[in-house]
Amino acid sequence: MRITVIALLLPLFLLACQKQAETPKAETAKQAEKAAEGQKPTEAKAADGEKAPATADGTKPAEEKAAEGEKAPEGKAVEGEKAPEGEKAPEGKAVEGEKAPEGKAVEGEKAPEGEKAAEGEKAAEGEKAAEAKPAEGAPTAEQPAGETPPKEGEVEKKFEKKSEFPEVIFETTKGAIRIELYPDKTPLTVQNFLQYAEDGFYVGTVFHRVVAGFVIQGGGYTKDLAEQPTRAPIENEAAKGISNARGTIAMARTNQRNSATSQFYISLRNNTMLDYRGESPQGWGYCAFGKVTEGMEVVDAIGSVRTGAAGMFPAEVPQEPIIINKVTVLK
Repeated sequence: MRITVIALLLPLFLLACQKQAETPKAETAKQAEKAAEGQKPTEAKAADGEKAPATADGTKPAEEKAAEGEKAPEGKAVEGEKAPEGEKAPEGKAVEGEKAPEGKAVEGEKAPEGEKAAEGEKAAEGEKAAEAKPAEGAPTAEQPAGETPPKEGEVEKKFEKKSEFPEVIFETTKGAIRIELYPDKTPLTVQNFLQYAEDGFYVGTVFHRVVAGFVIQGGGYTKDLAEQPTRAPIENEAAKGISNARGTIAMARTNQRNSATSQFYISLRNNTMLDYRGESPQGWGYCAFGKVTEGMEVVDAIGSVRTGAAGMFPAEVPQEPIIINKVTVLK
């Protein structure tokens, strides 16, 4: 009997024990759920004052912006902020939201009406000045094209006579050369030379032949090496003339004794072998009729220029034309 009762009660006792053991577990689970619900908002929101963590790609989304009150990196102002006091915004670009410096209009803005008027007045004044004053070196109504007008405040150079003998002054692209002539020794030659000079024949001609350490020769060709028409040839007065010393001027000629016309040469050295030595073709000589009294440095400068072939001449022609621009005769 007792055994039967125990056998019946034992399952009920075990069932009760099982239920009692399960109840604390459920309560614990419910408490855990409630705790979790209260903690979720805290975990989702970062603590006030904490920095957000880096994102998956390693960049820092929040830290890229400068914290409020901090200065922007030097040379670049934060959008909407003024550049730090004492620092200039990058030149040529105004910071967005900033006022452009006074006196400079922001790109794309209209200049104030007052400034426009001032600019218009200045431009008008500049145009008037330009119209009143021609460009330097430009031909004017009084000065024909092709001639260089004298500079402002400069008068045309005038030469005074310095010798008892007739003088001729060549103004060349290398400088001025003053020559003294001797009509008492070689009257025909001096008269011929002076006639060409007074007629303006030599103006625009060149020194077409330069032989370093020997002579410079001119008086017959233009800068294009066109030969100028001349008068009849003259008698050779070499027998009465002066020696062909350095700095003397003499008449050039062909192998004919009396063939000189307009061409002349100036000796760069003592060329006594060109003097009269007798009545043979080798001794007729070349008539020297004057000498350089000023500008021998110009003669030497011409004598040292680079030469080569040009026109009909195989050699000895200056590569840069040396032109006689003006001739002055002082009697």
